[in-house]
Amino acid sequence: MVERGGLVSSLAVAAAEHTVPEQSVRKLSAQFLAPLAEGPVELDVRPLRRGGSSSVLAVTLGGHGDGSGGSSADVMLATTVLLGRSRPGRSVQAVPAPGVPG
Repeated sequence: MVERGGLVSSLAVAAAEHTVPEQSVRKLSAQFLAPLAEGPVELDVRPLRRGGSSSVLAVTLGGHGDGSGGSSADVMLATTVLLGRSRPGRSVQAVPAPGVPG
């Protein structure tokens, strides 16, 4: 199996967006801890902070490599996902640079 880090990370992003649908992902920090094992995987989403304007979630992806299930040794991806509400920003107009002599 060929692993794709972006594809695996997108599972964590989708889980975070599903957990807090009123906020959008602003930042993702991902640590690839082990090769992705063949077979079913589980996503565990744990809110670290849930607020009205921003939230932080820990999302881990793991499998049951030894059949015992759920141990930290089975974690293949650990992420921290920062989500936030959209808010109006400053309106910036492009202004041409002034001429410089010489």
